[in-house]
Amino acid sequence: MRTLLGLGLVCFAASANALLVDDFTSGTYNSGYISSGSVIDWTAAAGVSGGIRGTYMEIQNNPLGGDARLRVQSSLGVFQVSSEADVDSVVQIAYGFATGSTTPGSNPLNLNFSSNPLVKVTVRSNDVALPSSVILFTNNGASSFVRSLTIAGGITPASPQVITYDFTSDVASLSDVDAMVFQFDGAPDGDYALTNINVVPEPASMIAIGFGAVAMLRRRNKKA
Repeated sequence: MRTLLGLGLVCFAASANALLVDDFTSGTYNSGYISSGSVIDWTAAAGVSGGIRGTYMEIQNNPLGGDARLRVQSSLGVFQVSSEADVDSVVQIAYGFATGSTTPGSNPLNLNFSSNPLVKVTVRSNDVALPSSVILFTNNGASSFVRSLTIAGGITPASPQVITYDFTSDVASLSDVDAMVFQFDGAPDGDYALTNINVVPEPASMIAIGFGAVAMLRRRNKKA
């Protein structure tokens, strides 16, 4: 019984230290269809880090004149991007930017990631290989830390995947994160959708928190 309770405390401690950046359940946005150029907007979204979600989409190549579309469906909690054949686009989601500003930290988040260095993005679906990057800005945007990886294609809503960007090696510099940018370099004819973004403790920290909780439980039992 004590072991089960101890494990429960480990899980509780880990979840208590997780930070929800965005679950896309507020702040409806739809860029509409574009075939060239770019669109940028800032949406007040309750519950997201900083209270403002910045979205940016740029058409980088479009030889056939097709369209791309960016949409945030607040009622379904989905951030969705779709492109027609041969449309090559880049999409960014940003936090820590004031409305109308492209300066990182203009709406400073003041978040401490020194014990939460794992940035996790839940991918609901993804057609083809999707290069991606996460950029964390500190010192009011003066410093930045980047992690890049390619999200595999073939992800379906029936089997969503959690993609982890590991900033563990930078924890000493992440006590004051003022802005975050998530970039996705979509391939032609590629569609993808996200459902949430979280920052969580790295495993060693979770274990330490859990052991501390178990130790507290044991001391209480001895006193009893």
